[in-house]
Amino acid sequence: LQIYDLLRPDAVLELAWRNGIIGFAMPYVVQFVREYTTKIDNLIAAAAKEKEDRKKKEEAQEAEASEPAYADGQYPPPSGYMYPPPSGYIDPSMMGYGGMPMGGMPMGGFPGAGYQ
Repeated sequence: LQIYDLLRPDAVLELAWRNGIIGFAMPYVVQFVREYTTKIDNLIAAAAKEKEDRKKKEEAQEAEASEPAYADGQYPPPSGYMYPPPSGYIDPSMMGYGGMPMGGMPMGGFPGAGYQ
């Protein structure tokens, strides 16, 4: 319980002014102004923090919305990920001598087997 709960500042100032004892009421007025200034400063700081938190949250939502969407909801593969080669593609490193795939001859025989 504080004195502000018992005596309203406007009543204290008016009575002190009417009776010529402003000097006696001044400590109360100074303390009252300090308490209210502190409350207002705290409210302003809380409002600024809330505004900044809201702004960060909106920026995060915008960043999330601007990311490319994938069909399965997964994140994109890491940067070093090797995508599978297109169908029908033969990796040059898998070629043997003479440009033939390693592991044998293609179907149809071998070169010079009587084919014209």
